[in-house]
Parts: sequence; C-alpha cells; structure tokens
Amino acid sequence: MASRLFSEKFTSHLKQALLRAQSLAINEITIDNLLDALAQEKGSIAAEIINKARRIKIETDVEELKWQTQNITTRLSPPLRRTSAEEAENKIITLNAEANAGLVKAIQISQQYGHQYIGTEHLLKSLSLLPSKTVSAWLARQAISGAEIEKNLHIVLESTSK
Repeated sequence: MASRLFSEKFTSHLKQALLRAQSLAINEITIDNLLDALAQEKGSIAAEIINKARRIKIETDVEELKWQTQNITTRLSPPLRRTSAEEAENKIITLNAEANAGLVKAIQISQQYGHQYIGTEHLLKSLSLLPSKTVSAWLARQAISGAEIEKNLHIVLESTSK
C-alpha cells in the first residue's frame, strides 16, 4: 500500500521511464536500465540534464570524441523497444537491490526538497549519489560529464524547492 501511495506521486515522465526500464531489463531492472530509460525519456528533466552534460563533455573533449566515434558500435545503449502498457503490466520484472535503493532514495530526495511529486530529476539525483561504480561506468560509456550532471541537478532541485 505504501508503494502505491508513492507511485501516485510519480510524474508521468517518471512512470514512462520506469516502464521503459522494465522493457529494457532482462531478468531484473538494473541501474543501467534506469539510466538508459531516463536518458531516452524525451521532455523529462533528467533527459535534458543528461543530454546537456553529454554536449558539454563532447565539446570539451574532442580527442575522446574521436576515439569514441571509432568505437561507437560497442558503446551504444540498447535500442529502445516500445512496450504497450498492457504488455508492461503482464511483464513483471523487479528492481535489483541497487535500483531499488535508487528509487527509495529518489522518494527521500523529493521529500527533502519539499516537492509534492517524484520526478525523473529525483531519480537521476538519487542514482548519482549511490555508492556504486555502475553509475560512473555508465557515464563514461555515454561520454557524459558527471560534474555537469551534478551542477545542473543542483540548480533544478534548488530552483523548484519550497
């Protein structure tokens, strides 16, 4: 029942990202699935922050970009597979321990900032705070600046707090 109360506070973008993560998952939803889903959720705050950080990283590291271009086929995220709501409901895949910790932390971050909703920005912030090498490895594979993500998350969360 408590999880239902929280899910009612999820923004539509967060709900869509979680459905997308479920469609990307094989046995369980992982941090990589969540990050891929957040990056692919067009119009969400998390996707905007991720894409902005990706552009800055590319602009500031041309040599790394050249090397990545040569190896692009091994560095792409899994392709997005559209999943209908009915198909997603029938396909129950649970969060692994890390992903679950990230979702719980997202709820805490939302409360910490006095927000009445839980959005993609809260999940992105919570994942960035996890004591895991998974997030830093994902950022490196995607050529994304972690520092830029943190900076923009801070700006967004502070500007929308009460």
